[in-house]
Amino acid sequence: QVVWHQQLLRRDRVRLEDGRRLRVLSPGVRSSAGGPDFQGAALRFGRDAVVVGDVEVHLGSSTWFEHGHHLDPRYDGVRLH
Repeated sequence: QVVWHQQLLRRDRVRLEDGRRLRVLSPGVRSSAGGPDFQGAALRFGRDAVVVGDVEVHLGSSTWFEHGHHLDPRYDGVRLH
């Protein structure tokens, strides 16, 4: 979460699973309440339009299901995991 919040990413190398480039226009606001780690992030996937939504940070993609996020409506606004 610290890496995301402080944007310590190698921005020129961040790619989505499908190969598109990720551009972070705003990392969003860190959430202290239950739900996604960051809310209101502004993201651009490849050349698509800017998307505003939530970000959930995990070290592995399988934790999305292990934590039950797919069943929790608080995570319906997640645009990046």
